[in-house]
Amino acid sequence: MSRTFLTIIAVLMLGTLSLQSLARLRAAWLGNSEAWVIEPPDYSNLNRLEKERELFEARRAASAYGASFSTQMRLANVLRSLALGPVDKFETRSALLCQSLSAIGQALKLRPHDSEALAAWANIKQLLSGIECSLPLTSGDYRQALELAQNSDPTNTRVIYASAMISFWSGDTPRCDRLLKQVLEYDLHLSAGQQRFIAARISKSGAPQMIVPARYPQVQRWSEYFKQQLPEDFGALARQFGDLQLEALGRNQAEFDSGTISSELYFNRIMSSLDSFASDEVRRRADSALAGYFSRVADEEKAEYFKLRASMPALQINRAAVFGDSRPEVGNLVLWNNNWLTPLDEFYSSVGFYLAEAQSVRLIELSARTDTTVPEASELQVFGSEDNYNWNQLQAGFTIKNLNIEGTVRRSYIAIDVNSKPFKYWKVHFTLADRRRDFKGPLEALVNAYGPRSK
Repeated sequence: MSRTFLTIIAVLMLGTLSLQSLARLRAAWLGNSEAWVIEPPDYSNLNRLEKERELFEARRAASAYGASFSTQMRLANVLRSLALGPVDKFETRSALLCQSLSAIGQALKLRPHDSEALAAWANIKQLLSGIECSLPLTSGDYRQALELAQNSDPTNTRVIYASAMISFWSGDTPRCDRLLKQVLEYDLHLSAGQQRFIAARISKSGAPQMIVPARYPQVQRWSEYFKQQLPEDFGALARQFGDLQLEALGRNQAEFDSGTISSELYFNRIMSSLDSFASDEVRRRADSALAGYFSRVADEEKAEYFKLRASMPALQINRAAVFGDSRPEVGNLVLWNNNWLTPLDEFYSSVGFYLAEAQSVRLIELSARTDTTVPEASELQVFGSEDNYNWNQLQAGFTIKNLNIEGTVRRSYIAIDVNSKPFKYWKVHFTLADRRRDFKGPLEALVNAYGPRSK
């Protein structure tokens, strides 16, 4: 049969494919591993002769009398891997996929309810949608194979994820999203590729609650993932993520009140979430929970602190810093709104902020995750200014407290309770030439300010 004739046949076959199946088959044609929901072994490091030898040995073993399930799957995986690699002709790749499909069918004769083999069969069958293979055990409905796979092993997240991907490629995105939510219910250890795909589905759907279970640690992990990796999407979905976080906090409280979880787990869940809240409402709810926790463990200083913080909104500030601020009475704040890792305790450094009008400061907070030295009150000065040049050092009307909170991560706070005249600019100055660089963080996390008590 001539190459031209085979090419014409391949084109005619492609004409029967749906657009999504065509795109997916092209992905496989280009050797894109995302075309496979359960990836075969990687033979890319083998040369041509080694691949031929591997295929020969796999065929010989699979054709022997009494060949086992694993032997048939080995052949299927070799064929799938070769189809995934560099192949110069469409018909060759299609033939390899059909042969792999048939080999999986042979394996399923031995184990009809093996969930991962069923998912792999459905994967290839859906990929070849519109192309009929003439080999044995290659006909059937991939949807039925998927249903059987899930029924056979309902908590196997590899199978559930495979079903989600196949649903996505077939155009059934609502089912895909429901299955991804099941994956997240059971599996906390996802590959980077799986995380990227799930994040893309969350962004595309615009409804994180359709995919992310409203519980810890899932909500905290995905909030953190979006805030760090996809900050624009996190901002666009802030209300939806906020609703999820509030629901997770409520569930955490209910589990603690009922005795389902320990006080330690209850506390650590909240503390692990502090940097990834989507709204100030969520932060204040968490602060109230922390105030209650510390009251129960008889740590009244921390209970009062979080009670105070819960009573006030976070202020909208523009953060800044200046290094080597050896004359703090005239040292301008610079480095505005940068997200660098900024140390407070290094060679006369200062950190601070500009406060828009119609806002009033009651509490200035510096916080960092640290297991080392925290600057003492005697090592700090507080300044206020109207123009970011002429600074007034506060001699009274404020108190400085250090709070160290132990948990899965140690977090330290420098809390400055302010009761003085208002200023537009504020800064906290480290008075020593030491270069400790222990108390540090991105400015957004390092510096915060809160307004007056609620009436």
